[in-house]
Amino acid sequence: MLRIKLFLIFFFISKCFIPSGNAQTAISGIINSYTYVDSIIDADSIIVGDPSDFNAGDTVLLIQVKGIEIIVSDDATYFGFPQSVYGAGKYEFLLINTINQLTGDVNFTGDMSNFGDYDAGGSLQLVRVPGYDNAMVIDTLTSQPQCCPNLYYLYYFSIGIHMEEYRL
Repeated sequence: MLRIKLFLIFFFISKCFIPSGNAQTAISGIINSYTYVDSIIDADSIIVGDPSDFNAGDTVLLIQVKGIEIIVSDDATYFGFPQSVYGAGKYEFLLINTINQLTGDVNFTGDMSNFGDYDAGGSLQLVRVPGYDNAMVIDTLTSQPQCCPNLYYLYYFSIGIHMEEYRL
């Protein structure tokens, strides 16, 4: 009888005070949402082409995927060399404060740190980046090539601080 009581006490304590693991979130298919940035309003505001997949509170990646200028003169010595990189390759993670679904106006909780380097005419994109405490990939992860031709990147946060990037 004493053994049963000790077992029940131990069982009760273990269920109440020993944390169990977080359940895994199964992910597959398209996990990001993408849209082009049509214009930059100011340091904390942009206008996007299609705001339908974005909401206030979303973590987003603002990334300048093109914009480099190359030398196209007939001089074989310099042809194809970068003349100016502009903002190509600049990126940052931001948090959406408000979004107007009718106008596409997106306001961030803070200023863009690369504000002066971005060029909306140079393929500036906004990407929604989901976060998972414990993700398990159960099938192929894919992107939305119809939005962003020739750009096949996937981004997500796992365990709160680790960002994953996959090139397809």
